[in-house]
Amino acid sequence: MKIVTFAHLFRKLSIKNFFLLIYIITTLYFTFISTKSTKIFLLPRENSISFFEKKGISEQKQFKYNQKNDYPNTSEAPVSSEDMANTSYIPPMFSKCLFEESPLRKLRQKDFISTIKYAIYQLSRGELEQIFNFADMNHDDLIDHKEWDAFVTLFILPFEACDKNADYLLDESELEACFAADPRSRLVRFPQKFEEQKIKIIMDIISTRKIGDLNFSDYLILRRALFGWKECQSTPEVISITAFRCALKSAIPIKYHLKLDAENIYKAGLKISNRKGDTDLDFISYLRVLYYAYVFSILNMPNDTAFLDKTQFIKAVKEDRFPTFFSEDEIEAFYEFTNINPMQLVNPPMGFGSFCFFFGFHRLFHKYSQKEEQQINLEELNDLIEDYLFPSAYRFAIDRSKTNFNKTDYLEVSLVLQRTRLNERDFYFSFREKQNQQTVNIF
Repeated sequence: MKIVTFAHLFRKLSIKNFFLLIYIITTLYFTFISTKSTKIFLLPRENSISFFEKKGISEQKQFKYNQKNDYPNTSEAPVSSEDMANTSYIPPMFSKCLFEESPLRKLRQKDFISTIKYAIYQLSRGELEQIFNFADMNHDDLIDHKEWDAFVTLFILPFEACDKNADYLLDESELEACFAADPRSRLVRFPQKFEEQKIKIIMDIISTRKIGDLNFSDYLILRRALFGWKECQSTPEVISITAFRCALKSAIPIKYHLKLDAENIYKAGLKISNRKGDTDLDFISYLRVLYYAYVFSILNMPNDTAFLDKTQFIKAVKEDRFPTFFSEDEIEAFYEFTNINPMQLVNPPMGFGSFCFFFGFHRLFHKYSQKEEQQINLEELNDLIEDYLFPSAYRFAIDRSKTNFNKTDYLEVSLVLQRTRLNERDFYFSFREKQNQQTVNIF
């Protein structure tokens, strides 16, 4: 190599720069020896033809090409027409998104979120905040490389293995293969009538998207629920109240634990289970109420009480802590419905049971509101009622309702509702009354 070419980098070749030059040459030499498969051409050797010379690339362009590949900047827009032609940005895999971070550094939640480009991985900012809480094993609000490596190995790598098309979303076929390959799934036995559609039901319970696909945040909840079931289950078919207490603590990090008795959560799960007469939760009901408790705790943070205040609910939605798709007007309506005292001006806080009711119906409405946003037509309403997650008691009540009224029944209902026949004379007298009222006001 020509030492003069290296020397032009320094104004004066002092002893310090000389040893620095020797260090660079030594490093490059051993780099070439250790990476035989990768050829890096910083300078052309005499009496040899480099890769760039074969391609007709000048020495000036060669230096530029080397600098571009040695120090890539794939996060910014191209700055020249040549860069535009050579742009091929491929984002790093989620399992390697912190690969360039120093292994000695501990990341706070703020730094963790700013480092990871979560939108590339089909995640929201709120979901990434919850992933941070799951990865923080020692609960010190910091993530070091050991915690992240363990989290990647246990959760992210299996997710990427299941994601065959690498779009960071699991469709029904991908989740079915992934669920069958998980040894923990063999410890779950579904009711016979749900066996064929179990994957679709699971996706409907925990997915935050209308299409039903699962991102990594949804997949993480499913994995934690399977772990809690494995550690604490009563039988493969059901889980008892005692085992549910254990599963609740095993599946959800301690940061989400509420001052809410597990028995109340368990009873709420029985109410929304759609299996009348059951005294124990099956896996579908267990997963559903566990997911609802998880979302309830996120919205109620940093409070750990068993009730969700209206101002806290609205604040959590505005901060986008979790993709629930609630609006402020809807939340106002929920608290008006639960206020049974008309003399009480301030709406009381919402309990977990009421939250399960509103959250479940809101998810169904959001799922079937396809053609027009925030609206649902008759066809979509019929599909909603036939959905498995729609309360079966309400569906049976609709089917048993009496709709073929005879004349006597119709007259009786009309009297109760104070409905009478329309009469054009009412319009005439209403106009005369308005005119007379105006005349009285004049005098």
